[in-house]
Amino acid sequence: MDLESVCIKLPVCPGASTTPGLDKFCLLAGAKPAAEFYVFVGVIVMLYSLAALVIYIFFDELYRKNNRLIIVDFVVSVVLALLWLISSSAWASGLSHVKEYTDPSEGGIYSPRFPECSVKDSCSTENVGNYGSLNASIIFGFLNMMVWLGNLWFLYKETPWFKIQSKPPSAPEQSQGGANVY
Repeated sequence: MDLESVCIKLPVCPGASTTPGLDKFCLLAGAKPAAEFYVFVGVIVMLYSLAALVIYIFFDELYRKNNRLIIVDFVVSVVLALLWLISSSAWASGLSHVKEYTDPSEGGIYSPRFPECSVKDSCSTENVGNYGSLNASIIFGFLNMMVWLGNLWFLYKETPWFKIQSKPPSAPEQSQGGANVY
């Protein structure tokens, strides 16, 4: 169900007055794009992971010899880690809007938008939503970001930048007298 399309006809209670020009109240605006972006990032990351797995398994020799492929893998992984951060943050913000509009005690029908429901016991709710799975999705989004950040260390160790830094110093040259001086 798309919460942006759920609208409540005003006034809610028969015979109640309403604000002039306000004949309906729509629940939510703004959480759908955040959720869609979050899912998009998840799908893109899954597809990239499958492609990288195929390259690592079947084309390992090519991967180790081609520095450009290693650098591209590192850069794409940096971008994906940032996308996890951005999409998880956007979805967390969108979820807070969903909670605000669907929580009967905080927003929803007990808000100042419905003055007829502000009278005690005039309106009631049958069911309060459970946000556990939505909260878990945000936690997993940030955990995915942490996994990709950890993965960057291992990818960095494969790059030419790390290999240049980790080369051992060359052996000391022998003096002309034939003795090594340390």
